[in-house]
Amino acid sequence: MQKFLLIFPTVFEAAPAFAALDKTKKARLGETALSADGIITALVAGIGCDASVERVETALQKSAPDFAILAGFCGACTADERNGDFIFDGESEKLAALAESLGGIRGKIATVGEIADKKRKTGLGERGFRGVDMEGELFRKAAETAKVPFGHFRWISDSLESDIPPSFFESTIDRETGDLKVSALKTAAAIIRTPSLLPRLARFGAEIAPAKRKYAKDIAEIIRKIGSGSETRS
Repeated sequence: MQKFLLIFPTVFEAAPAFAALDKTKKARLGETALSADGIITALVAGIGCDASVERVETALQKSAPDFAILAGFCGACTADERNGDFIFDGESEKLAALAESLGGIRGKIATVGEIADKKRKTGLGERGFRGVDMEGELFRKAAETAKVPFGHFRWISDSLESDIPPSFFESTIDRETGDLKVSALKTAAAIIRTPSLLPRLARFGAEIAPAKRKYAKDIAEIIRKIGSGSETRS
């Protein structure tokens, strides 16, 4: 059977895959999980930076996959995108069929160097993009260099109307390693500086919860379909 490399930017996005592939391993930055039959490798690559690209390049070389899929969350660029919506991009028809079997909608996904605010997301939407992330184009180029067909799978985690300041999300990112860490102390300090952030974070948490459940379910189903050889059938 053909082999797949599943790439996840953060431990949170990788957790459902690790749970499905190897319950003995915990998702950590740079860690991989392998299916029992060796068909699927899951990698926690890190958020877009040089170190994250190097992890992807190494995994592509070591696992020698027939296909690579980047999976995770992204921001919406249009008002009609809702949290939990699944959008995908890529030239592989096999991977497109896999995404469509789970209700994925084809759409352009932009890659930017920092968390996009509403103004920037709106501008990207006007240019035809449906979602925005920080890794897609970087990892696509790595797969292209390795001559591995690449699929870009993203689930909306924050709508166009999300009012969490980009600076808050930026504060959780380590630009050197690509790691994402939500610090209770930093969060508390941010809330003290901006008290209105607390209700906004609470609202964001409530809004994203269904999207996280749908994402986890879809990731488990992708792994099931690949493992059973039914990835192109609905």
